[in-house]
Amino acid sequence: MSAIKAGDYVGRKSYGMDIVFNVKRIEETESRGAKTGTAIALLRAFEFRLMASAPLDDLVVLEPERFREVISRSEANMSRRT
Repeated sequence: MSAIKAGDYVGRKSYGMDIVFNVKRIEETESRGAKTGTAIALLRAFEFRLMASAPLDDLVVLEPERFREVISRSEANMSRRT
């Protein structure tokens, strides 16, 4: 698994990688009252107005093929709603 860094496009394992996020920055969690030595990623959704945070171990860096697959699935879901 590659190290996650700002600028990467990622999906969240815990949500079935249903939304593509861009990593805006990585923060140590001690300032947020969590376990010392752990880090979280601050995320911005690629297609929606949505900001989130997630522990690094919940994220998967999307390779170009996987990125296209997730975007296609998301577009299909959106077209079913309209």
